[in-house]
Order: sequence, then C-alpha cells, then structure tokens
Amino acid sequence: MAAAGAVQSFWTLASQLGPAPTPAELRSAAPALAAQRDAARAAADRLSAAQLADQRLEVQREDAVRALALVLAAVDQMVAGAQAGNPDGVVMARERLAAAITSLRERLAGSESSG
Repeated sequence: MAAAGAVQSFWTLASQLGPAPTPAELRSAAPALAAQRDAARAAADRLSAAQLADQRLEVQREDAVRALALVLAAVDQMVAGAQAGNPDGVVMARERLAAAITSLRERLAGSESSG
C-alpha cells in the first residue's frame, strides 16, 4: 500500500529529530515533515477514493482508510508542532503517531491473515 510507504517515510524523518528536539530543530525540519505529510495524504486520498469490486477487499480497504485517518491526524499534529517550534507538542504527537502506526500495522496484518 503506497500510503503505508509514505507514512513510513514520514516516521523515518520524524525519528531523526531525537527524543528532545529544540524549537530551532523543529522549525528547520518542518518543511521536510510537511512535504512527507503531503505525500502521505495524497496516497491516503487515492486509497480513500478507490473502490474494489470484491466486497471482502472493499471492507479491508475501508478499515485501512479509517486507521490511516488516525495516523494522518497525528502527522498533522506533529507538523503543526514542528512549524510552531513546540517540542512538547511534537513529542506528544510522535507518541500518538507511534500508537496509530501500530494500530494500522495490526489492521493490515489482520487483513492479510483473514484473506
């Protein structure tokens, strides 16, 4: 899934910030984070717009879209925090993002094993 790859790219970039980024580091990273967010959102939009003829696959797609929405909400929060130079906000958003990515992976793994 292209959206999962785009989310992984965002996560990789976000992970480079370290556990306690400074406001200056965040502002410097914000444009790259925003670009990765935009790529993830575009991939998610394509997935959301798709419709599959196979009902079982369509249910799995819809489930993935819902999980991806939670991931993208955390990504948006993280980008906003970086743009504002808000370390606490970014750390909280990164924790939320980690949980949302775990949930997305679990849903995708469940979809693969049920197929």
